[in-house]
Amino acid sequence: MSDFFVGEILVLLLLILPLIRPFSKALKAADAVPLLPFAALIILIFAIIGQGLMFSFIPTILIVIICIITEFARFVMFLRQVPNNFYTIPSVLLRVFVLFLLAGSFFAAFYLSPEREYSVSTLINEKTNVNFFLDGIEKEAALCYTPEPCAEPNQVIITVHSFPGSSDELGTSGRYLLDEGYKISELILGKKKGFKYGFKRSEIFFAVWDSLFKNPKSNKEDGELIPAIEAISSFYKGKELFLFAEGERITELCDYYNKNPNAFSGAFFVLSEDDPLPKGLKEDLYTVLYEKDLKFSEASAEFPICFLIKPKECLAAFGDLRGNDILAGILLGSSRDLGRENRLETLRTFEKWLTLRSKITIGQP
Repeated sequence: MSDFFVGEILVLLLLILPLIRPFSKALKAADAVPLLPFAALIILIFAIIGQGLMFSFIPTILIVIICIITEFARFVMFLRQVPNNFYTIPSVLLRVFVLFLLAGSFFAAFYLSPEREYSVSTLINEKTNVNFFLDGIEKEAALCYTPEPCAEPNQVIITVHSFPGSSDELGTSGRYLLDEGYKISELILGKKKGFKYGFKRSEIFFAVWDSLFKNPKSNKEDGELIPAIEAISSFYKGKELFLFAEGERITELCDYYNKNPNAFSGAFFVLSEDDPLPKGLKEDLYTVLYEKDLKFSEASAEFPICFLIKPKECLAAFGDLRGNDILAGILLGSSRDLGRENRLETLRTFEKWLTLRSKITIGQP
């Protein structure tokens, strides 16, 4: 995510020269200065393509648009090879005002810069793609990692997030578990169909948008989750499979568990306090932990399913959002997850449960 910050600062730096041009004889002599806001726009477009749709880009997008509007007349003069270095008093005052807006954009860029990714110091011994076929089409199910050293060679943790991942990056959960020496399989779920979902991180962007404007959520299943899970189960046949999942996929996974109680050695689901528990589960199958008043005991691992209920402001359904897109988190009524500490605390809770649960399931088929 550091590329996001560097690209944003580069864009803002390009906007300085057109705005201070009325106060510099050297810049007045440079007729091509009005081109810089358009160059900034091109860099911004490439940054969005590379980093994805993010609410934290909005202040930078707005100041670029304002600068383009401010310099458009002089840009046209440059194309017509007409002198464009004369500034009236209102145009000078306008640029002074926009300079203040640009200073605010610089502050926003630093304030909304993403948290540093969790650092992985463990070596990756093996990295494997697992695929499956759906309607005659081969699809990517998951990316599987084996660290070196591996703490539990016979255990595999399947991580399922609310929104599609990609094969070129790992989330905080995958990074943390790898660093702790666990073998993981991180699902890569397909994107929803439609033009607006073509960009990177588009699904989480529009999920935040829908939450802000109270748009109804689509509960339609894409039909890929269960075949992907079954493909991973076949790939790791004979291994103990544990599930770590969050967000809207939990209901579908619980339905699958009801029909296949031996599919996993245990499942750990992260929910927000304003989300209801999935229906249809027997009471002797699950336990509930509340992060606000976390009381952890060995008895909690006796149940194959554990629900961790997080406070609403933690945005449990949005994964790494509070560390990646700070403005989106603020708009949803939350705040920056400093050092991704809240995210890591969830993973430490899961690891405690996993340690206790694996003592119970060890040796079971």
